[in-house]
Amino acid sequence: MNTGFPASLPDFVRHCAKLYGEAPCLTSRERLRTRTLTYRDLEQASAAMAAALVGEHGLLKGQCVLLIAPSGIRTVAALFGLFRAGVVAVPLDLNATDEFLEAVCRKTQAVAVIAPRSARVATRLPVIAIEDLPLAANDAPQMPEPGHDDIAEIVFTSGTTGDPKGVVLTHGNILSDVRGVSGVVPPGEAMRLVSILPLSHMYEQTVGLFLPMLMGGTVHYTPSLKPSAILAETRRFRVTGMVVVPGFLELLRGAADDRARSGGMGGLWALQHQIAPHLPMALRRLLFLPMHRAFGGRLRYFLCGGAGLPAELMKAWERTGIRVIEGYGATECAPVILTNGFDDRVPGSAGRPLEGTEVRLSDEGELQVRGPNVFGGYWNDPERTNAAFTPDGWYRTDDIAEEMPGHRFRIVGRLSERIVLPSGMNVFPVDVERELACQPEVRECAVLGVPDKKGERLHAVIRLEDGNAEADAARALDRANAALASHQRITGFSLWQGDFPKTALGKIKRRALRPGEDEDTDGASGADPAAPTDKIARILQRVTRSGGAFSPEMRLDTDLGIDSLGRVELAAEIERQTGLEMPEDAIAGLATVADLALLLSHPVPTAQSVNLANWPRTAAACVARALLQPLLLFLPHHVFARPFTVTGQEAFASAKGPILFVANHASHADTVSILRALPAGLRRKTAVAAAADYFFARRIAALFAAAVLGAFPFSREGRVRESLGHCGLLADEGWSILIYPEGTRSPDGRLLPFKAGIGLLARGLDLPVVPIAVTGGARLLRKGATWPRRAPVSVRFGAPVVTPPKMPPEEARALLEARVAELLDMEETLRNGGPNNG
Repeated sequence: MNTGFPASLPDFVRHCAKLYGEAPCLTSRERLRTRTLTYRDLEQASAAMAAALVGEHGLLKGQCVLLIAPSGIRTVAALFGLFRAGVVAVPLDLNATDEFLEAVCRKTQAVAVIAPRSARVATRLPVIAIEDLPLAANDAPQMPEPGHDDIAEIVFTSGTTGDPKGVVLTHGNILSDVRGVSGVVPPGEAMRLVSILPLSHMYEQTVGLFLPMLMGGTVHYTPSLKPSAILAETRRFRVTGMVVVPGFLELLRGAADDRARSGGMGGLWALQHQIAPHLPMALRRLLFLPMHRAFGGRLRYFLCGGAGLPAELMKAWERTGIRVIEGYGATECAPVILTNGFDDRVPGSAGRPLEGTEVRLSDEGELQVRGPNVFGGYWNDPERTNAAFTPDGWYRTDDIAEEMPGHRFRIVGRLSERIVLPSGMNVFPVDVERELACQPEVRECAVLGVPDKKGERLHAVIRLEDGNAEADAARALDRANAALASHQRITGFSLWQGDFPKTALGKIKRRALRPGEDEDTDGASGADPAAPTDKIARILQRVTRSGGAFSPEMRLDTDLGIDSLGRVELAAEIERQTGLEMPEDAIAGLATVADLALLLSHPVPTAQSVNLANWPRTAAACVARALLQPLLLFLPHHVFARPFTVTGQEAFASAKGPILFVANHASHADTVSILRALPAGLRRKTAVAAAADYFFARRIAALFAAAVLGAFPFSREGRVRESLGHCGLLADEGWSILIYPEGTRSPDGRLLPFKAGIGLLARGLDLPVVPIAVTGGARLLRKGATWPRRAPVSVRFGAPVVTPPKMPPEEARALLEARVAELLDMEETLRNGGPNNG
């Protein structure tokens, strides 16, 4: 071990906190707000959680605890809290089946589960709500800490078998791998990552969390995995890199291609890709500037692993000026074994071994590994452990590799997938597929060994770029065979329609591609799978990469392999193909294909997305607004609103901002009255929620509302959740928000019932809420009028209201409605009983 490098993961957190202190380490959305933990915050949070787990929940060093939670700052803090307490973490996917969960509980003898309150955890073990674990403590007690060789976590590599394998990783295993991958990204390169992979995978832990921490980077956990939401996060945080699997890169590439074609720019897009290979990276970024702007302008690299990366997919992204750094590994090696470098990338190569990791090739070509990152064995499974190692102690990956110049390696295929021909020659499908995939007619292909009377022969399943012409496939096959060795030549093929069936990490499910048993020809023809006409079948084919049929009783998880990442893709695909808004929480609750059919039988039209423009909050716009408001708004208001009285300004002594202002609404003049009544400092950073379908339906009105009022579009129907999210973004930037919870103007000035969303907004923003009563607005500018008339107007601010996060939304809604009603009653009493002395 290098001198000075941390010996355990608690040491690692302290090491990073000492180096980077108050620099931002993690961010994630909690309700509507973005929460940030600095490196020092994370150190303190891990200590606080460890103290709570040991002191309040009685956990002991060496016990196993399941961690089933979405990626986010609390999950990271809980993981480090378990490490610090010496408790063995067992991270599991949120969508793990009940059977798998029970098998893991039985195998590990776990004593508790850490999970969100909302999670359905089918176990008799005590559940510790992750929301109740503290993120800060005044004085965390001292406790024995784990050492280099103590177990940090047990990671289970299968979600479907009755006897899952638990990979036992020590603190030393993990940290040696982190140290090995630290050279992938240069020290001076900023690491601002958006996390899209679950923390239950070691790939995400090591490369997507521990590596950026070691480099002083920031990891942003996105609340949604829809491509549009991820793009929004990359823009907002000016992300420089992403940790991805090849399937996600293919998804993004397809979306970019579709956008270019749908915009009539397909020809230009193709020309750009022809020009780009002749340009340096910087000029490639200029060539694809609109695409880079969509990513926020700073995205420079993808760290790609988890499955084989097609060379052409890598080249396609590299042509746009974004590096694709491919690596290879196994959970048993914590997990990275080989990797390319930031400025040293070779398409088709998995890279060189990490520093401190030894690799060798067996007589059969199997890649074998030895080093401090290699696990010691499977949990309570000596038989599988013995099978995983050679007699002299090298880990057997089951992957066949070839050494390339410069001590690089490329992965040829799985030892267990090799095809033995009647001649005794061995063929690895990846070798043959690589040549066939280079043919221009071929979009995707897989090579299988199918039985015949003499033994096995090579059969290709081909997905064409366009059409289903057998002649195109035959031509591609002839050219590929001409370049292959005689024993590698393909003797038959079948055509495939739709995407290939793949695992969650993008690996092709070869068994699902095998042709029917009645296909026994040596020629070049094969039966095309029938194209499904049912809309649900088309959606499921796209998500599962399968051309098969789907029955109502099929389970989305075990039968179709749709895990947590796949369900997000399912929601996006439904929206793309049907135009329906499918909330991710609704998708998460689906169990079978029949459930999906029932959900789609009650369509909800998708509302048009409303973007939150940045320009109204720029310094220049704020200065212009401060000059325009007195002239265009307050001067006319002064002429017509007479007398104008303001009371309750003492509310701002205890609530300085940002603040959520909640007011009654009877006139368009109400906004001007409130803005004029606000202290200048608060007014300059107050955004007004204006009806998207009214003020922002016409360009001139929208420009005036944004520029002069500081308004932003708020959807009253449809994308209400998106609008609530916009409020969270504004609050994160320090802006106060003025909103009218009645949703429309009252025709007679009497208070209308508040909409339910105000309860969610008040609870989610975690801001002081100042109720406001405006009277006289309906007389000053009545509903439907185009010109004001003189009338007395008053604005009364109430005492700030605090809505605790655990308060039910309906209770928060009723509380705020009651406070505004009280203020209106006070104004009514003063108006009827005498002059306003406030």
